[in-house]
Amino acid sequence: MVVEALSSDTAHLALVAAVAIVALVVIYTLDRPSGAWGRRLRSRFVFGIPWGTLVAIASVIGVYLFVQDGITNPNRPVVIPFRAWSYFYPEGVLWSGFAHSSRSHITGNLLSTLVAGTLAEYAYGHYPRARGATTFRSLRNNPYVRAFLVVPGAILTFGFVSSLFALGPVIGFSGVVFALWGFALVHYPVGTIAALTGSTLVSVLYSTIRSPVEFAEASASYGAPSWANIAVQGHALGLIAGILVAVWLVRRRRRAGDRNAPVVAGIVAFGAVLLFGASRRLWAVYWYLGNDQYELYRAVGFALLLLLALVVAVAVAGREEPLRPQAAVP
Repeated sequence: MVVEALSSDTAHLALVAAVAIVALVVIYTLDRPSGAWGRRLRSRFVFGIPWGTLVAIASVIGVYLFVQDGITNPNRPVVIPFRAWSYFYPEGVLWSGFAHSSRSHITGNLLSTLVAGTLAEYAYGHYPRARGATTFRSLRNNPYVRAFLVVPGAILTFGFVSSLFALGPVIGFSGVVFALWGFALVHYPVGTIAALTGSTLVSVLYSTIRSPVEFAEASASYGAPSWANIAVQGHALGLIAGILVAVWLVRRRRRAGDRNAPVVAGIVAFGAVLLFGASRRLWAVYWYLGNDQYELYRAVGFALLLLLALVVAVAVAGREEPLRPQAAVP
């Protein structure tokens, strides 16, 4: 009886829950925040919740369940009509940035969206930060407009824009995910790298809840190299777009007198982008040779990653004044 009880999913989940509760209680006792955690979140989010990220996630889930008919079979949604096959097929271009090919595909993207989106939304904030700005004075400063319209609107708009420029019959929300990571990298480079492991933690937690015990066996498989299944151009496009928007926002806030605008050292920005790109395989520049053969240009890809990190470092930490003032045009 004891063995059967221990082998059940419920018993394993109960064990995880018990250990998690004990760990949280101990950490809370050690830190004694006295409400500081909640106040910190409420200072940036309406009611301390990243509503914009959650609305965007709910929208993508809605596409998967009702547009792709994933509600009938969550593991096998309708896929072919929702790929961006051509500019002459606008329906595919419209939906490809939000559609997904399988439950594991959408799960991975949305778990990353939850982490990256929360961090990016925290950087943007639901409340105005400029000196002299007043909440509810205008639509731009209205926290509910920012939380429920601006943030999800920007996320979903880029989902459509990314499908316009991605190469091949792409499908998925990953371009937006990388844009959120790029936005967060500019504001919190070290925190974003740490959040990458947080994304892995969320994924492990989700898998633990779904399958506390899993059986597997060795089997033969055939397929393309793992790096050949990465839409590196779409990921790079999203990352660059997110970085550009974040740099523009940071510089705008500095000019508006926001003392809380982040100041990031060049080496920190350079290292953060390099670490992020390496972990997310942005170096995987490859070409399809035909007959199931691929060629990976790892050195070229890594050189491009170094160049991207350098450009970001200059954009984030570069000075407003010219390098050679005497040669500048007045």
